[in-house]
Amino acid sequence: MERELFEKILNSLIEGIIVVDSDETIAFINDEAVDILGVDGEEAVGAPVRETIPNTRLHIVLKTGKTELNRIQYLEEKTIVTSRFPIVNAKGEVHAAMAVFRDITNVERMAEEVINHKEMEVLLTSIIDAIYDAISVADEKGKIVLVNKAYTRITGM
Repeated sequence: MERELFEKILNSLIEGIIVVDSDETIAFINDEAVDILGVDGEEAVGAPVRETIPNTRLHIVLKTGKTELNRIQYLEEKTIVTSRFPIVNAKGEVHAAMAVFRDITNVERMAEEVINHKEMEVLLTSIIDAIYDAISVADEKGKIVLVNKAYTRITGM
């Protein structure tokens, strides 16, 4: 009963979770990880992690015992941010490793759009400033939101 409750809790998270055993075999994968990775959860459990997850580093965490925090990982069509942790037994020996990750593909795309808009704004401002005629732009309330260099030169503003 406790394992069932534990799995329900892990399956309700918005982060993907994968646990691999000392043989680099997937021991657990939650529903969000299945969705993000686009794998069959039942087939993934028991499968070698390196064959299931592109660019995984869980096998490295198993060997080194070192935590890796907030690392970007590129999948075929998605980008995830992942943290990987060794799981140690009572003797302090690494016997498993876990990855917790989130899909940041949409965030990355939005950031790219913001950068593109900023670049376009810089370009348009340069073009407007290069024009010798005075230009001013006002918003719908009549508030001036943009003037070019010629406008400030002519008006003294």
